[in-house]
Amino acid sequence: MTNLQFNGSQLGQKIRMVLQTLPPDHAVIVAESHADTSALSGILADAVHLQKGMGKANCVGAWNYLTEDEKRRALFLVDCDGEDNSHLLGDKGLIVSEHRDLESDLFLRLRGFEELLVRKLAEQDGSLSSFRASARNCHAFVLELATIVGMIRDLANRRTLPTRIRDEQNGKRRKFGVRDLKNLNSYCRTLEAASFDVVLVEFQMLMGWSEEQTTWIRRDSKNNASKSCRRHDLADCTYCKGRRFANGHELVDLGARVLALRHHQPEQHDNPNFQEFESLLRATVAGGSSAGWPTVDRMRRFEDWSGFSVLRESAAFLGREAQAS
Repeated sequence: MTNLQFNGSQLGQKIRMVLQTLPPDHAVIVAESHADTSALSGILADAVHLQKGMGKANCVGAWNYLTEDEKRRALFLVDCDGEDNSHLLGDKGLIVSEHRDLESDLFLRLRGFEELLVRKLAEQDGSLSSFRASARNCHAFVLELATIVGMIRDLANRRTLPTRIRDEQNGKRRKFGVRDLKNLNSYCRTLEAASFDVVLVEFQMLMGWSEEQTTWIRRDSKNNASKSCRRHDLADCTYCKGRRFANGHELVDLGARVLALRHHQPEQHDNPNFQEFESLLRATVAGGSSAGWPTVDRMRRFEDWSGFSVLRESAAFLGREAQAS
């Protein structure tokens, strides 16, 4: 995190060029990935240009590169990544996600997965209370498994152990994740998450860690579990562990698998389209569901500071106000 300010000049130059071509009432929203901007599109105003930031370092570097006037037209959304981001929190145009990343916010704060699952269950006869209880169980399973995988990956990074493998589909190197679990689909069908130790041993075999290295991770995990969280003063707090370690992309992927494997129509084939359900999950972000989301509150503060509308509801209000006058 120490050299972030040196990594974004190229992105900053691109944003500057975009601003020069936009109408004067348009602003730019820069997020780390297209998945983030796609998920937010339902609550954003028409006078917004979406820009992929290509990672946190580039976003923060570009923010530092722009002039004060340019910053008033460019709102940056970056991931917390489980880090101490206190030095980034003072800028009105630089918003850090509440949870580990923006998609974690969507999953945990807005509860879009639960709402979508209830709608799927309500396509059949039954008690709505039981549907909602089932959705909560699914949510708890997804959070538990994503947290375990994220914690192991984070602890391995801290110990500088190898965490990257070659993707079988595209040949590129990436960090190991939920998708690499051998029995992932079985877990999603039964909603029974493997224990921390079972997942750890599986990744030990995958990455070739020694017994000593695996013991380091196991010991570090136990030490973390004994510490009380700041928010709730609880040891081994499930919510705060998820907030810190659960990767949003993996939460969405797991949620999509649960929806597809447990609740797709029986006449469909045995290998449902996970991407279809991922799109449905991201589409659950709407004006009503985002009420009380700190990210939206910060967007409103950006609007007050900059004078530009980036939220659809703000633009609609200004339009009605203009018509009334």
